[in-house]
Amino acid sequence: MNSPPRLPKPDLLERICALFPEAVLEHDGSLRIRGEEGVLISLYGGGIRIALSCIVPDGARTSYLGAEPWCDFAAAADFDDATLRKHVEAGLAARAAEYRPCIRCNDRVPPERRIHNDTCHPCAERWDGAVT
Repeated sequence: MNSPPRLPKPDLLERICALFPEAVLEHDGSLRIRGEEGVLISLYGGGIRIALSCIVPDGARTSYLGAEPWCDFAAAADFDDATLRKHVEAGLAARAAEYRPCIRCNDRVPPERRIHNDTCHPCAERWDGAVT
């Protein structure tokens, strides 16, 4: 019989919280940094998963804050805070790079809130008659 995966040491979660005090603990035990514009950090087995935040449609005109996996890496015993910070900051930069200004209102919006990669949903509805 296979044994369950070994979870990372509790101190890893504490280290992440110390490095990123703005992190919010989610209901599933993962940590979210900077909400919609940030990343989700999950601890599993002997590793860490960084996922980019995203808005997930959930029916007509409703959505929820989700995450798309971005990178996984092992949390070895000698894993240092600088390496952890580097990975998380790279994820934050990747998510920030997804945002673009709307050509009509100039608000910065993520790809899941744009139509044709250049117009935000409210402007597409108001000016182009699109139903989003």
